[in-house]
Amino acid sequence: ARFVEEREEERLEMPVISGAPVETLFLQLTEEYAPDRPEGHIYSLIYEILSELSAQSSNLCQEEKENLYARHAKTFLDSSYMQPIQIQEIADSLHINRRYLTALFHRAYGQTPKAYLTMLRLNHVQELLQQGYRITEAAAMAGFRDFSNFSKQYKAAFDVSPKYKRNERP
Repeated sequence: ARFVEEREEERLEMPVISGAPVETLFLQLTEEYAPDRPEGHIYSLIYEILSELSAQSSNLCQEEKENLYARHAKTFLDSSYMQPIQIQEIADSLHINRRYLTALFHRAYGQTPKAYLTMLRLNHVQELLQQGYRITEAAAMAGFRDFSNFSKQYKAAFDVSPKYKRNERP
């Protein structure tokens, strides 16, 4: 019953609920809710969760929200660097502008997300080369798709060619 009572317009304005993907889900949830159906209790609990998330989100100051955006982007890059990644896709998932995300990331970590991603990949290539992988294999495993560009980036970052590094391994 609490679910029905709180289904007022101001609830739809809450930050988490009014966000693009959540708002659609929330509206679908409210359309499906029927207290006499067995799943009515589940709908009520989901609504409570969304309301609590929204309340917590609105209590965050702007700086905390910005740090969350930067941390989310870094976590995503750390876990997915070997996949093709577009910074725009990360920004879209956060519902913010790519330039804004880049500025927040730079403020938090001292470099752009793209530069961070490149160094993550290059460091991974170094590890793979030391384990005996071939250069093209290591580059592909680390997420590089353009091998000539990879070699230039590697040499710029480490002042040696990847071939030199591979031959140097113990």
